[in-house]
Amino acid sequence: MKKIVVMLAVTAFGMNASAQESKPAEPQKAAPVQSDRQASYDAAMMKGGKVWLMKGDKSTLCEKESKIGSSIVHSDGLVVLNDGSKSNLKEGDKVSADGSIVRAATGKADIHPDKQPADKQ
Repeated sequence: MKKIVVMLAVTAFGMNASAQESKPAEPQKAAPVQSDRQASYDAAMMKGGKVWLMKGDKSTLCEKESKIGSSIVHSDGLVVLNDGSKSNLKEGDKVSADGSIVRAATGKADIHPDKQPADKQ
């Protein structure tokens, strides 16, 4: 009788221990974080030596690279156009929704800042 009780106790203990085995936890997938580069802004502007991103009537300080239209705007004012050409924004310059640069001095779109427009060659 003693052997049966011991066997039952060992069996119950073994079943209890195996029921508490933990399975390896599956890694949790992090929720995607929307970076400035993925966010869509209407325009960017150099004001007070800083780049400001605009969406509607709200402005946000640019802290990392952001996509405006087909261009990428960096927080230091560097703009990389879709053809790979680069330009630096100066005070009052804007990057419009299509990604072109509008110079404050002329008020005209300067889509490829490293190339002369056809009418000035």
